[in-house]
Amino acid sequence: MSDTLLALRDELRALSLEVLAAAALTGQKWQTIELDARYSADRTVFSHKVEIIAGKKKLSAKTISTKISECLTTLVRNDRGVDPFFGIKMIIKADKSVDVKLDYDPACFEDPSFYD
Repeated sequence: MSDTLLALRDELRALSLEVLAAAALTGQKWQTIELDARYSADRTVFSHKVEIIAGKKKLSAKTISTKISECLTTLVRNDRGVDPFFGIKMIIKADKSVDVKLDYDPACFEDPSFYD
């Protein structure tokens, strides 16, 4: 685990629990949940989406909880001396294993494929 992920482990754990709670609200049996969040270069604005893969269907979590937004805001505060990042991808599998990748490219917020 990278130093940045280690420093943010409590915030990442809280975020994963909120994402799991959002998936539970769909009432669907799922295989994978994907969270993708991107922060602007000045880290004051972010966009995020949660997609739930259930069988061959990909469902979007239309209503993102306020708690997920709060968790994402807390993550970017960078008050722990971590390298600034501009994107986060979290993948949660049905066995509750979690994979997190941080994006250090400030241009990732402008990537049009985010909205696909």
